[in-house]
Amino acid sequence: MNMEINKKIVEAKKEVDRLIDKRSENLGGSINYIINESNILKLEAQIEAYEEALEIISKD
Repeated sequence: MNMEINKKIVEAKKEVDRLIDKRSENLGGSINYIINESNILKLEAQIEAYEEALEIISKD
């Protein structure tokens, strides 16, 4: 279970990095910028949740 959660954390962090790099591109308008930022926030929240779940599982 820990390995699966760690894998999800790594994948989400890679996607956040990709989206952050995308900030430097011309996103074709403000709506695309907002969508990109929204996706970053969503992934950061997922990472936090995965890390909390991992912490809870590790305590048992």
